[in-house]
Amino acid sequence: MREALNPKGAIRLIIHLIIIHTVYSIRLIIMHYVVSYDIPDTKRRTALAKALEDFGDRVQYSVFECLLDNHLLSQMMARIGRIINQDEDSVRIYTLCAKCEKAIEIIGQGEKIKREDVYIV
Repeated sequence: MREALNPKGAIRLIIHLIIIHTVYSIRLIIMHYVVSYDIPDTKRRTALAKALEDFGDRVQYSVFECLLDNHLLSQMMARIGRIINQDEDSVRIYTLCAKCEKAIEIIGQGEKIKREDVYIV
């Protein structure tokens, strides 16, 4: 027979489940980001492009599209911060909502990035 939880144990269990649910829910929110950069130094520009390849797809020479949760976004921004020189370089990160993501138009070559297992909210 199972032993009943004491009130303190039940409260701890509930708090633990709420924390797990909150962390799990936050990580499942995937957003579409457009990252563009203007970096005059070839070494830093190449390093940034290689780093961004870990997070998304290159859609133009200095533009990447990324589908990221909050954790991956934080990781990407930290890596960008370690690579660039803030006095000389410029990196822009645009967040696209689900409605905006659906409205992306491509003229000429290229495809919309889409992951079938990801839902943008």
